[in-house]
Amino acid sequence: MALDGITISNIVNELNNKLLPGRIEKINQPEKDKIILSIRSNGKTQKLMLTCLASSPRITIINSPFINPASAPMFCMTLRKHLKSAKISKITQPSLERIVEIHL
Repeated sequence: MALDGITISNIVNELNNKLLPGRIEKINQPEKDKIILSIRSNGKTQKLMLTCLASSPRITIINSPFINPASAPMFCMTLRKHLKSAKISKITQPSLERIVEIHL
């Protein structure tokens, strides 16, 4: 399914409902093109998966676990350094573009 501006708008609304107010607890990178953020919000922990595959980019809340590598890649370590314990203030989509902004 193509991700157009209207589809992204619905995704952003769902993420705002489920993840706000939220705090990033864990950051994992199970594959080179996937990042999983564990976000604690409203007494529950949600896992937000971000993928940057050219053929199928996604941002979605997942339930299934992923197997992480024994040692985290450098990009994941950098994300952990800067984003761990950050509070998510809002999730937006500028002007119906195919962009999702997560404000920390």
